[in-house]
Amino acid sequence: MEDWWTIQSMLVSWILNTIEPSLRSTVAYMENAKDLWDDIKERFSIVNRPRI
Repeated sequence: MEDWWTIQSMLVSWILNTIEPSLRSTVAYMENAKDLWDDIKERFSIVNRPRI
């Protein structure tokens, strides 16, 4: 389990280091890489919905 937390910390660090510094504080509280990734994806994905 310790290895899992080590890898999670490393992944979160890598992701945070690629984010614009002004945006880091909005996601810096997350400790799980998947949750962090999903949050970023949800915020910044462009969705093309049908227009009527």
